[in-house]
Amino acid sequence: MTPFATVAEAKIWGTQFVREASMRNIIVAAILFTAVSLCAGGAQAAPWCARLNTGLNACSYYSFQQCMAALSGNGGICSPNQFETPYWTGKDARRGYQRAY
Repeated sequence: MTPFATVAEAKIWGTQFVREASMRNIIVAAILFTAVSLCAGGAQAAPWCARLNTGLNACSYYSFQQCMAALSGNGGICSPNQFETPYWTGKDARRGYQRAY
C-alpha cells in the first residue's frame, strides 16, 4: 500500500519531489559558485622568491628583507617572482621616438 490515495497522486508528488530536488541542487551550485568567485580574487602570488642552494624555491615573501632573513644561514639568492607583477601599470614599455622639428 502506498501512502498516496491514487496512482495519479503519487505521480504528481513524485514529479514535485524531482523538481524540488533539482531546484535545491541549482541553489547549492549557485551558492558554491558565488563563494568560489569571491574568494578567488584574494589569491595573489608574493613578489619575492627565495632560491635555496638545495634547489627548492619558496615564493612567499612580500619584501626583499623577508626573503633575505629566510636565506640567512641557508644559502641561496632572492629574486623577483616571475609570475607576479605588483607594479605593472597596464602599459607595455615602448620606446618613444621624438621627431626633430
